[in-house]
Amino acid sequence: MIYNAETEMHSLDTPTFQLRSITLSCCGDGGSFPHSLNHQHDLEHVDLSNINFKGYQFPNWLLENNKKLKELHLANSSLSGHFQLPPTSRRGLLYLDVSNNSLDGNIPNEIGAKLPSLKLLNMSNNFFGGGIPISIGGMIFLQLLDLSNNKLSGGIPRHLPMGLVLFDVSNNQLFGDIPSSMENLSLMLTLDLSNNTLFGGIPRWMGKMSNLHELVMANNHFEGPIPMELCNLNYSLQFLDLSANNISGSLPSCFIFSRLTHVYLSRNKLKGPITSFLNSNYLVTLDLSNNHLTGNIPNWIGTLSTLVYLLLDNNHFEGGIPVQLCKLNRLRLIDVSNNNLSGTIPPCLMNSISNDSSHAYYSDYDYNGYIGSFSADVPVEVTMKSISYFYRGRVLTYLSGIDLSCNKLTV
Repeated sequence: MIYNAETEMHSLDTPTFQLRSITLSCCGDGGSFPHSLNHQHDLEHVDLSNINFKGYQFPNWLLENNKKLKELHLANSSLSGHFQLPPTSRRGLLYLDVSNNSLDGNIPNEIGAKLPSLKLLNMSNNFFGGGIPISIGGMIFLQLLDLSNNKLSGGIPRHLPMGLVLFDVSNNQLFGDIPSSMENLSLMLTLDLSNNTLFGGIPRWMGKMSNLHELVMANNHFEGPIPMELCNLNYSLQFLDLSANNISGSLPSCFIFSRLTHVYLSRNKLKGPITSFLNSNYLVTLDLSNNHLTGNIPNWIGTLSTLVYLLLDNNHFEGGIPVQLCKLNRLRLIDVSNNNLSGTIPPCLMNSISNDSSHAYYSDYDYNGYIGSFSADVPVEVTMKSISYFYRGRVLTYLSGIDLSCNKLTV
């Protein structure tokens, strides 16, 4: 029997029948948790997401009572307390989503042994602390692991499931280097390690992740050059964010990236001329600001017909502003301030800034309808009157302008 409802959640006190599936996912205030589910033992699918249960403790009895459970979705349900596992393993459970709650404490060390068949584990946006359990490495069927936006500490486990396609541990307190065992994660599509205190060099073996679409390592302490091996991702990579690290050296000339749409390399120690991204014909965002780049702004940037955001400020560029930039009819934001540019400002430049926000839309990437990735929601720094502002996501679609200040330009 399948029971779907959005209201009258407490109409069943002691039901005389057993449910296989219950979907109460809705919105708003749900009151207390539906205790009538205490009497259910054959549930296979439970979805109680997006209901305000007013800080109700995690209902571990759902896992204990229902040995046939395959899917448990409790996202954004205002749950609190510790996440608890059943005393015996639940090999049938495939999908577990407890994201966007107020759960705290540690993730149980035995989670890999108790829930060995999981394909999806989403525990993001909670208050979990402690380390990432090493038992997760034994979850051989796991494809999507999202532990982002918690208070996790320690290092990245040395062994992770080889079938992972999404690994997101962003916005935690992780430290250490990237374990070399991750070299074997050849199916990875999305890797997000941003906003931690990870250090070391960018591993050369990342060039072997031939399916990688999105690589996000911003706001860490990575150092050294960008390895040439990343050029092996030229036909897969769509999103690259290495901003706010200590990355040095020059931009690899082999960075072509035929499918790349967003590049964020700002706030590093990169030097030399722009030799990358030639023929990256789908590029929407190019942010190379706050580095030590030199040389002229290349004329070929004018051939990047999909470019919307061009941020080259706070570098050491010289020469003039290429008139070819006027060909970029989708361009909404140009910032080349605080460089050594000279010459006259192309009169056509002011007319080239588009007011059509439809070209600037950031679409959400969603894998099998379960976890939406970061969807290019990276802040872009805009400085006005010596004050820096950060805009992200959909807000950027309403922003347009030109900043040519602090150069040697003439009208």
